[in-house]
Amino acid sequence: MKKPAKTVRAILRLVLEEERSKFILVYPSAVAVNLIKVDEHLSASVPQCDYVVILSTQALYVELKGSDVEHAVEQLKSTLFNLKVAIAAKLFFIIHHHCPLPATKIQQMKGRFLKQTGYLLEVRKSPYTHSI
Repeated sequence: MKKPAKTVRAILRLVLEEERSKFILVYPSAVAVNLIKVDEHLSASVPQCDYVVILSTQALYVELKGSDVEHAVEQLKSTLFNLKVAIAAKLFFIIHHHCPLPATKIQQMKGRFLKQTGYLLEVRKSPYTHSI
């Protein structure tokens, strides 16, 4: 009796990196991924995050930071309101190298972000890997 054939799915990685902050997206090859480098689409006078990763069902907003997490929140909110992305499901990431803020302050910022925008904010230490 023959053994059933295994289905092998290729797994791909998208690495976004600036200075010492790194965001890694791991996704199956069947998923279409479009990367927007935000500074190519918005005026330099507008605060903006670094990247928006467009997937078929959601958009990932990514800000790579050294330590100024509070400024990163403003950049993400500004990008949300100034760069129109048609996908309703959005997830926001701040990837930092060093964050001097206490955990309670970060939790408060995440709560305010959810209240103001209706979306979740993840604040993670670099390198961070997000899998879909």
